Amino acid sequence: MAEHSNHFRHVLLYEFESGHPAAEAHRNLGQAFGTEALSERSVRAWFQRFKAGNKKLEDEPRSGRPTAMSFDELKDLSEQHPYESVQYFAASLGCSLSTEDDSGDENHLYATKILETIILESGNHAAEVIPTIILTALRRLMKPSEEGLSELRPLLFLVIVAAMYTCTEVSLTYIRQVAEPSQNPLDYICEELVDLNKKFEGIHNRRLALFGICVLFLLPSSTRPAMINTNPKKVLEASLSMFDSLQRALKTQAQARKEDDSRSDESEADSDEEGGTVVKLKKGLRHRKVRSEHLSDDEDEIDEMSLDYIDAVTECKNPNSSDGNGDTDAGSDSAIESSFFEVVGSNSNIHLV
Repeated sequence: MAEHSNHFRHVLLYEFESGHPAAEAHRNLGQAFGTEALSERSVRAWFQRFKAGNKKLEDEPRSGRPTAMSFDELKDLSEQHPYESVQYFAASLGCSLSTEDDSGDENHLYATKILETIILESGNHAAEVIPTIILTALRRLMKPSEEGLSELRPLLFLVIVAAMYTCTEVSLTYIRQVAEPSQNPLDYICEELVDLNKKFEGIHNRRLALFGICVLFLLPSSTRPAMINTNPKKVLEASLSMFDSLQRALKTQAQARKEDDSRSDESEADSDEEGGTVVKLKKGLRHRKVRSEHLSDDEDEIDEMSLDYIDAVTECKNPNSSDGNGDTDAGSDSAIESSFFEVVGSNSNIHLV
């Protein structure tokens, strides 16, 4: 698409001067260039620039780092050029930030999330670029966190978790290669997942972090992180804390959707009474707003299997003693650990949203 960029800009200026709206200009580009054409969002951005009186077609000067892009533009880039987009995001994550300009912060967060998306959506096809992605994430983790990037560290670990979950053998092999011979790099990853358990926000991020811990538990004892072998209780407590947060988020989202459905039905009933014509949308197509401090992923879906296994673990965490005098910590920990692995085994076909 790069070789056509200058042509696109001249065409857009012609369309603008001809008085055509941005939507029509986008359609004309699509008819001429097909899938290589600019996205409609990009076309609208150029039209806004022209309306502001700036009709220069050259790129604005940059301060040595990639210009901040919207999520939709990054998504378009990753879908059209998956391998090249990995190189771009790697450069974005490694660039220096100015604390006076928060556009770089957003660019880092966008790039990190898209790297995770590339891995999860591509599956085994991402094996070729897994080493590049892991190396990029690890290098960024080694740098000090600048002001305004408190959200970046958990997201970087989720990129590594996504790689381990999708291409376990490739990821583990490469992680061991970049570590010192006497070290187990999985110790570092496990300890950080446990320490960051309160920092993962949203249904998707919490669920992915839990899958990462499951992957570590299912490794052979000789390659597991030392914490899992020596202090599994601490890992399970962190996991259950994330389970509790995930359960609250799912139930809050379900309640919000139920209330939204109720309001929508009442609105449709009122419209019917007034004699208006109402087109009822399918339940799954209605737009719902979720307002909750527990949620940050507005496109996560609820599945009954997730609710079932969360309830099962919660019951193990708070058992109802039949004799009324409670049980020892050892018995409780045993029940929790047993249920934890039963959940992993029985839900091995769960797919991330």
